[in-house]
Amino acid sequence: YNFLFDKQRGLRAICHKPETISSAKYKGKRLLSVDHSHSTGKVRDLLCTRCNLAIGQFDEDIMTLYNAIYYLENHSEK
Repeated sequence: YNFLFDKQRGLRAICHKPETISSAKYKGKRLLSVDHSHSTGKVRDLLCTRCNLAIGQFDEDIMTLYNAIYYLENHSEK
């Protein structure tokens, strides 16, 4: 955990922000989630809970994630 945390400079791997949610359990900021591949078990990086759950909700399917990006781009109000 500490190696990955230092490598990522304390930032979450996907959203590139520091953790801001406090945790009474750890008497400080919530620990980042250690993300891993469900097919290989290999540790990837540290994510916030939100990004980690999002990847899981998409079943780690890259095409579904691309489709979600395409969908958001086409329904953007910018």
